[in-house]
Amino acid sequence: MQLPKIGRLWKAKRAGLFGSGYAGFGLTQGNTVLTFRHRLTWMDVDYARVAHYLRYNVWVDDAFHGYLFERGFHIKEFMEQGYGLPYVSNSCRYFRALTLEDEVEIQLTVTDLDENGFTLRYRIMKAGAVAAEGDVVRRCVQQAPPRSVEMPQALRQPLRAIAEA
Repeated sequence: MQLPKIGRLWKAKRAGLFGSGYAGFGLTQGNTVLTFRHRLTWMDVDYARVAHYLRYNVWVDDAFHGYLFERGFHIKEFMEQGYGLPYVSNSCRYFRALTLEDEVEIQLTVTDLDENGFTLRYRIMKAGAVAAEGDVVRRCVQQAPPRSVEMPQALRQPLRAIAEA
């Protein structure tokens, strides 16, 4: 099997290559919840075959960036224009161990959306049970000189679609 080019990575993941895939929309508590699937590989686990705590952020970020990419927002172009979208707060609560080859669902929603940033809430499910949940607060910044700025409409629009169900 030939590996896809970088620009096609998300579509390849959706097609089932690399173990992740887009599963669609659902509604809960007034917000749209995006659901993505991922099967844990060697890259996700430590020597004991248990998911490494840093990988949870990777899965959430991958799902979130894939959602934006599908809607025409490219983080690379955003950064080339002098913007950034750093984490200003990150929390995760772990409830169940995840191990090699477990299949998980990553559920995302956006809350606290304003002109300069948002909170990305996530829940990671294993076999219908909550394995972890957390929040990531992100702010739009100008890279030089670094300062908080208003998010461009191209970013705010797909975020609003998740936040306003």
